[in-house]
Amino acid sequence: MRPVRTFKQSRTKEIPVRLSKKSVAALFAAVTIAGTGGTVVSANQQTLTGAGSTFIKNLFDACIPEYNDISNDTVSYGGGGSGAGRTAFINGTADYAASEARFGSAEKPPADFTYVPLIAGPVAIAYKNSNLTGTLQLSPATIAKIFAGQITTWNHADIAAENAGITLPSNNIVVVYRADSSGTSTVFAQYLTAAAASIWTKAPSGTFVNAMPSGAPAGSIAAPGSDGVINKVASTEGSITYVELSFQKENLGDGVKAASVRNAAGTYVAPSPVAAAAAVAALPAANYDQATGWVSPDFLTTVPNAYPITALAMGIARKTYSAKNDSVRDFFNYILNTCAKAQAPSLGYAALTGNSLRFAQARANTISVVGNPALTTVKRNQTITGANLVAAAGLAGTPTLRVTKGGNVCRVVNKTDIRGTRAGTCDVRVTVGTTNVTLKITVTR
Repeated sequence: MRPVRTFKQSRTKEIPVRLSKKSVAALFAAVTIAGTGGTVVSANQQTLTGAGSTFIKNLFDACIPEYNDISNDTVSYGGGGSGAGRTAFINGTADYAASEARFGSAEKPPADFTYVPLIAGPVAIAYKNSNLTGTLQLSPATIAKIFAGQITTWNHADIAAENAGITLPSNNIVVVYRADSSGTSTVFAQYLTAAAASIWTKAPSGTFVNAMPSGAPAGSIAAPGSDGVINKVASTEGSITYVELSFQKENLGDGVKAASVRNAAGTYVAPSPVAAAAAVAALPAANYDQATGWVSPDFLTTVPNAYPITALAMGIARKTYSAKNDSVRDFFNYILNTCAKAQAPSLGYAALTGNSLRFAQARANTISVVGNPALTTVKRNQTITGANLVAAAGLAGTPTLRVTKGGNVCRVVNKTDIRGTRAGTCDVRVTVGTTNVTLKITVTR
């Protein structure tokens, strides 16, 4: 039987209203979110298709059903790897994408794209060796030698030197790596280049075999996606890979463990949401790209409790105004402000907080603003703020404004705002740094 709700129409009369169970659940969820400072969900009714990073997929798999229940939208995410996601976004077959690697020089993304950091997480060095007791400790040099094929057995002297008191078996090491174009591979190769440059001598690449100094080690295994590599490790004795922590945690029952990794402070740190959060919290301002929204990891962090191979999964969306892009913005805000906070720690991710969250929120709010008439329309004797003009222009920063046409319709006030003086239109040039964008402002009565 469907539940019945009554709402007062007046002081003396009540009208019964029947709601389906799904409607009641959605209403309850929406009220819960609003009551805890969460996201206001989309007022549109859009179907959104996403693609890309498998690093973030476990989080999306937890968040998307919740979002679909409380919004008017239908969101899906196919994964496929960061490279495939970026390609789908460029081709227009994905409304949004996720990646831990930037667009490459040969890729041609739409001019109005922006990155939005959505979540952080440790890239775990996951391994399976039933005859190895305790938990491994590995330095950057030892990790590099293993994945370069220079260390081929588990009882190698370099591993033994870092793991006193642990009995190391003599079986061969089987390296498992990503076969597809992968943001996780890019991050891992960047880490090895930064932390073990004398060993890892090739430039980073999303196609990991292209980054290996001497090609794929003998007996190694390539597999697509985070699921693919962790499944190979779970079924292969003596194997080792790199993968987001949530995937290792899912396979702990199959004997898959994660090594503690020595950071630049000299501390061996186990991968965890707390250790990843410590790495992100210590990122310097220079790692935040104000122009594009990209956030670069710091693989040489000297924070004692920070995990050094911490990646950030970046959402990719468009700044141009549309109903569909409005929904992408709402979905990203839901991830940042609601779902990541609730789901990330138990899954093995680190929700963004502090400076990183504020930066991400600001970037999310640049989605679907360029050309939005609400940002460039003002009533006579009222003001459009500089912040709205900068957003409408798709820029970031403090603007310099100049009315280039229609000076009798609007004027600059407070140096960074525009006031409408009479009905009509005017052209306003918005300058941030060396970039100029001209907006047409409509003034109504």
